[in-house]
Amino acid sequence: MAPDRTQLQNMFKKEGETFKEYAQRWRDMATQVAPPMVEREMITMMVDTLPVFYYEKLVGYMPSSFADLVFTGERIEVMQSYPTRALDRKLQVDWARDAREGPRILMSLRVDFGPMG
Repeated sequence: MAPDRTQLQNMFKKEGETFKEYAQRWRDMATQVAPPMVEREMITMMVDTLPVFYYEKLVGYMPSSFADLVFTGERIEVMQSYPTRALDRKLQVDWARDAREGPRILMSLRVDFGPMG
């Protein structure tokens, strides 16, 4: 029997499971739901199943695709695993690289205060 939306809503990220592993497991089940889910519905529903740590970081940010959600979730996971000082260095390196490569996902995570002055 195919899973339903309620079963998806009740899924959770297991202890020791990476964000990418959870996203793959969740999406594998989501593709079996009938009627089929549109991508926006999948993104919203999966975000609602995430632990508070991820949810707090994603609130107010809606990825444009499921792949963007996975990319962002992996970045949050990396940030969680670094001590503060190491994280500061990692962010500086990442942001410098992103500045050289041009706007990417991180740009949509930053707050835009508009023109100053």
